[in-house]
Amino acid sequence: MLFPDETIQRYQTTKSALKDFHSELFQRVPKKEYAPCARAIGLYKKKQLFFPEDACIGIFADCLIYSWPSKEKSPVATFSTDDHHQLALLSGMQKNVFSLFGMENIGSNRLQCADLLKEGHTEEVIDIGLSRSARSGLIFASRLLRYDDFCCFSGAGFPVFSDELLKDIISGVSLFLDKCNVESVADLGPQEETKLEAIIIKQCVRHKAYEHFFTEDV
Repeated sequence: MLFPDETIQRYQTTKSALKDFHSELFQRVPKKEYAPCARAIGLYKKKQLFFPEDACIGIFADCLIYSWPSKEKSPVATFSTDDHHQLALLSGMQKNVFSLFGMENIGSNRLQCADLLKEGHTEEVIDIGLSRSARSGLIFASRLLRYDDFCCFSGAGFPVFSDELLKDIISGVSLFLDKCNVESVADLGPQEETKLEAIIIKQCVRHKAYEHFFTEDV
């Protein structure tokens, strides 16, 4: 599938606007939630937030905006507005999914991404930066946003750069599914999905995946 020029332009406009909207939503998060969130994803050491690389700040903010607090609705889920520009952004943000995505069939400005935690589910994703820099077979832990005419990543994530990291993530996912007494990720509720997300991110941090991070271009 080749995306028409106007879709690429809308993607670029959306990604640019998302940066500002993410900042606005981040300001709405109570500071008391910082430490619990950072602790859950492995970014809290010696009683303080721990950000060894800028990519860690991005994943922390992304988690706070989309998935935190773990027992309540997130800022993205509860945000209300009459602004049609923000409503357009929210349409994809509220249909987000955090998972492991396998990159396949990389083409011009786009990627064929298989959700490895939900077997058989594949998305055509626009991502100018990743389409230029990622190799086929890359596994990326990130958040996918679904809009009516395209999908894109939220802008934060970690490459699953080694077999050892992938093995530890899959092991953690399996143990969590057993604990929840369900057979697949698709059977999890919203609170359990948030906990699973934290498990994945924490393993990425433990393996220092942030040292292998590459920047997206909008």
